[in-house]
Amino acid sequence: TEDSAEELTYTWSSTRDGELPATAVPTTTGLVTEDFFLTEGEHVLSLNVIDQTGKTAFDTKTITVLGPNNAPLCEVISPTDQEVFLTGEEVVFVGRASDAETGVADLQISWSSDLDGFLGAGTIAADGEVELSFAGLSNGLHSISLNVVDGAEETCTSTIQIGVGTPPEVVLIEPLSDAVYSVGESVSFEATVNDNEEAANVILLSWESDVSGIFSTQGADSSGVVSFGVNSLSPGVHNISVTATDSIGMTDVET
Repeated sequence: TEDSAEELTYTWSSTRDGELPATAVPTTTGLVTEDFFLTEGEHVLSLNVIDQTGKTAFDTKTITVLGPNNAPLCEVISPTDQEVFLTGEEVVFVGRASDAETGVADLQISWSSDLDGFLGAGTIAADGEVELSFAGLSNGLHSISLNVVDGAEETCTSTIQIGVGTPPEVVLIEPLSDAVYSVGESVSFEATVNDNEEAANVILLSWESDVSGIFSTQGADSSGVVSFGVNSLSPGVHNISVTATDSIGMTDVET
């Protein structure tokens, strides 16, 4: 009441670290602000004030100082790595996040794609499960990242790859079902391939017999036509299939 704030003498002290090296000058309103590095553990902090006549006052507060910060932990749970989705399909991203020092509600969460950028923050549950539903991913192969930042600005990133697009289409023209050939005779194989996003000649083809296994990986030309002959099939009844696979892993099979 009698002295201005600048005329008061004060000290900070800790039950763990003793008197702290106070250097700040109180403002005219009596506010004093300064920073200290404290040792790990529980501290009872005291602010002790003496006026010019020697009268004193103090206030205390208990705080806990943690050890060195641990980076947060995170993991993408679903979709699974290399999973594929149709164009326009809603994708539900689910992950898990935790941190030793920062409560899950205070973690900064974001989902992103290397093709489409920031997708959203989604929601985080009390157990650390994070979820985001997103429709409208562009066609292509995406690196999807779950990014988590804790209160000390340390980060965790978990990444998977998913594909978005439409599957290729393959039509098997030859051989005809129930056709019969002599051993050693050349069997003609012909098919057409097309894909909405990719050129036909980059679609991978795998030709397989349930008796002889994979016997060719002959692909189509730029017009989508593939034609070749094979004379090495073993005797027997063969179920022949051709599988078309595009660059994001979508397939079509004809038998």
